[in-house]
Amino acid sequence: MVSKPSELSASQYATRRKELLTLLKQLRATGSQAELDLPRITVIGNQSAGKSSVVEAISGITVPRDAGTCTRCPMECRLSSTTGSWTCHISIRREYDASGNIMEKVSEAPFGRVITDKKDVELALRRAQVAVLNPHLNPSDILRASTEQLTKPPFLSQQTLDFSRDTICIDLEGPELTDLSFIDLPGLIQNAEPRTVKLVEDMVVSHIKGNCLILVALPMTDDIENQKALRLARQEDPDGRRMVQFT
Repeated sequence: MVSKPSELSASQYATRRKELLTLLKQLRATGSQAELDLPRITVIGNQSAGKSSVVEAISGITVPRDAGTCTRCPMECRLSSTTGSWTCHISIRREYDASGNIMEKVSEAPFGRVITDKKDVELALRRAQVAVLNPHLNPSDILRASTEQLTKPPFLSQQTLDFSRDTICIDLEGPELTDLSFIDLPGLIQNAEPRTVKLVEDMVVSHIKGNCLILVALPMTDDIENQKALRLARQEDPDGRRMVQFT
């Protein structure tokens, strides 16, 4: 006999699953991942490998993907099945100082209002990424900026970081969602300054070590063996026990 979705969502297993995901969220918000190998699902891939399409298919939201607005910091998607209406909360978790070292006190603070219309998510994510890459700017000014304004000074300047280790957290709740949490990382790049290339690579490696299920996005048009993301995944998981490939 197959249980109905409503029965599964109200089961003891579902309740326990929600509790564990909530606990993980609380631990990450306090920076416990620096001391504990918390379980996680991480999506990696070369730049333009199709990660955004996967994230959108799983979460149901639209993420920025035009030129110049690719993912430039970790994005943690936390989905929760509820009986209420669909909502989205965006927060920014500050974990690293200007030198790339973990801060003693990690903070996770809401960024912007509660979103109830999916069409508003993309602009909200653009603003959140600008805030992460410009920690010197006033968040209130960023929250008032339009899509066009975000591409001009002062939101784009010499002080703007190329990439950041700090995280944009997206909490999604709704009746059509499942209880799931995953991290989407910036795509691995090649045509950039060596320092920037290494920063992104080190970021990816640090997130796929240990207690992590690695989802590797691979474009069908390229030779799989030429994909740096796959090489890094195999390096951290030589037996392939924690790795899932998708094209």
